[in-house]
Amino acid sequence: IVMTGVVKLSLLDSVSILSDIPCSYDLLDSGLMDAAMKTTCRNGRTGTCFLISGFLMLFTGCKYMVPKLREVEEAYLMQLPDEVLNHEGIPVSQTRRKQVKNVPKRWKRGHLIFVSVLLVLPLNVMWEFTYSDFFADNAVLFIVGFSFAMIPVEKALSKAVREELLTVPLVTACSV
Repeated sequence: IVMTGVVKLSLLDSVSILSDIPCSYDLLDSGLMDAAMKTTCRNGRTGTCFLISGFLMLFTGCKYMVPKLREVEEAYLMQLPDEVLNHEGIPVSQTRRKQVKNVPKRWKRGHLIFVSVLLVLPLNVMWEFTYSDFFADNAVLFIVGFSFAMIPVEKALSKAVREELLTVPLVTACSV
């Protein structure tokens, strides 16, 4: 609640401490800013705040979606020889055996973040495309086409993430 209040206050014109700082290199030299440029700079800064907030939510969500390994999984990984661990993608030597439990967790979280970011880019393009007149004229055809296109996308996501519980939120984001 406090952070929401800080963000809300910082977006007010009377409180904005960045309103007189230009966001273009040309304006830095001249020092002149009109009302349109102030609005453009404010919109850019607001978009940057949303982008950073989105990444922070993604990182936090990945911590909750990919928790630490269970004791049974840790015990299983600790008993495997180095050759098997290297084959599975966990390059940990005998001297650094305690890191065996951290590597799969970091890999899953990093992979989920990477796939999520790669998924957001085409979804944003599709979202912007839905505002076009061409989409409005052929909306039913595009909706049916998107439905059929989701079949290989779901298979690719399940293969990329390798875990069904991590695939569900990604597929849900595509289906909306």
